[in-house]
Amino acid sequence: MYAVIESGGKQERVEVGQRVDVELLRAGPGEEVSFRPVLVVDGDLVLATPDGLADVTIAGLVVGQAFGPKIDGFTYKPKTRSRRRFGHRQRYTTVQISSIDSEAHSLHASLESLAQEAAEALAEAKAEADVQAAEAAEAAEAAEAAETDEVEVASETEVEETTAEEAAANEGDEADAEEVETGDDEADAAPADTADTADTADES
Repeated sequence: MYAVIESGGKQERVEVGQRVDVELLRAGPGEEVSFRPVLVVDGDLVLATPDGLADVTIAGLVVGQAFGPKIDGFTYKPKTRSRRRFGHRQRYTTVQISSIDSEAHSLHASLESLAQEAAEALAEAKAEADVQAAEAAEAAEAAEAAETDEVEVASETEVEETTAEEAAANEGDEADAEEVETGDDEADAAPADTADTADTADES
């Protein structure tokens, strides 16, 4: 932020804390002085109209006096042998700019502060949303993994049950086959016994 002030018919570009030499003022060291602003620039905010500069105050503190460079002067009058030489050093008042205040600057600072707070709040909300989204994604992955495990366990259980049923069916078929073979053997043995009995009866 900087301003352009007018003092002694001259304009100076000043900032807060800067020391500037202005035309001699009727103020001693340690006294407060104020200047008329011509222009105030604060970032994107530019005040240059009388209405905009009406509430701007630029204050400074007198810290001492200074002298400008020496100037050599010379006068003469022709044909009279009149010659005169002299020197001059302009006196200045050294002022340190202490503040550049304005309602517009305060409003601009307030708006910037509000914008910064809004940006921070938006960033925090975005961070929280990202965290919640990450947690939701982790929960969904965990649920999907649990569901996959349940499906695998159910598939293994079905396979085991199917294997047990097939084993039981095979055992039943084997038992039926053994019963059939046993019945056939008994049927074959019964006629042989009958024939032997008949032969024995005939011999008697």
